[in-house]
Amino acid sequence: MNNFQILSESLDNAELLKKIHYLIDDHRLPILSKDNLNDQIIEIEKYFGENEFSHLSAKRKLSNIG
Repeated sequence: MNNFQILSESLDNAELLKKIHYLIDDHRLPILSKDNLNDQIIEIEKYFGENEFSHLSAKRKLSNIG
């Protein structure tokens, strides 16, 4: 991945996180705001009683260690 792709992905993630924070505030959801997109998705997932993203994230971390 070159530097331009990394920057583009980071900006896209930042924009998505900003939209998520707006929706949380706009709908007054009892969800903590996080500064990391993955952490925010996990927090939303907990609110809805799901765990699929959390499991995938844990598997990804284990595969990165190896």
